[in-house]
Amino acid sequence: MIENILLCVFATVMYWGICQFFTAYDRKCLSRRLYVTVRSKRLWLLLGGRFRGGRRIPEEDWYKLSVIGLTAYIALLPVLLAVCAAIWGRYVFDAHSGIALASYGFAVVLLNILDEILGNMFYR
Repeated sequence: MIENILLCVFATVMYWGICQFFTAYDRKCLSRRLYVTVRSKRLWLLLGGRFRGGRRIPEEDWYKLSVIGLTAYIALLPVLLAVCAAIWGRYVFDAHSGIALASYGFAVVLLNILDEILGNMFYR
């Protein structure tokens, strides 16, 4: 029982960490014009944070969150729910569903990585 709870907490922290990394606004991303401004500093720190990949975000970009990164929160939520359901034993992965869920999550993460790679190529 405690092992299941710890595994769910671990999956949730991993989900939050991945999403937080992509939500942080970066001028070098291809989608740099797609951002929302959040006035609540606590919400901004929870969703985006001050750091992106070890780089400190400049003060003028505080309170900006990437729209593409925010969609990663929504898009990866089914993956988190499926993993937690599998941990609790309410959902059993078979080969097809596991591969489909992994490729779906990989595609969401890859789109965010591609956004940063292309942005670094165009905006040097």
